[in-house]
Amino acid sequence: MVAGLPIITLSIMALCIWSFFSPETALVFIYSRDAALKGEAWRLLSSHLVHFSNSHLVCNLLAFGAIGAIMEARSHWRFLALSLLSATSIGTALIIFEPTMSYYGGLSGVICSLIFYITLCETQESGSTKTMAKVFLAVLSVKIAFETLTGNSLFISKEEH
Repeated sequence: MVAGLPIITLSIMALCIWSFFSPETALVFIYSRDAALKGEAWRLLSSHLVHFSNSHLVCNLLAFGAIGAIMEARSHWRFLALSLLSATSIGTALIIFEPTMSYYGGLSGVICSLIFYITLCETQESGSTKTMAKVFLAVLSVKIAFETLTGNSLFISKEEH
């Protein structure tokens, strides 16, 4: 962070806004299974910068801005490494485990990984912080399980994708 500003978080948010208002950029950034399999591997990472609707963008920016600023204040290197690792892992998992998914975009998966990590760290604390972290981990796990089993997002409708 520079002078208290979460530069990495703000930069990623700016790229999301840029790709949202630049359809040409979004077409190059979006996860396209066919394009990725033809060698456009950057899409496994850049697809997280693409959003499909105003509400999709706003929800992701609010959540990412909050968790990103918190995590970046703790360790900007750990934040950057975890963001890149989770984004790349999600893209790779889509290629391997979701052969019917043609297109993907959004920061939701990265956000969940950051929230999961920071909440897991909080379980090492004592008292009510530890208890709240455990409850939050349980709720997050239920959310992820629901979305995985039903194929529906709790916060963004399929029409918006």
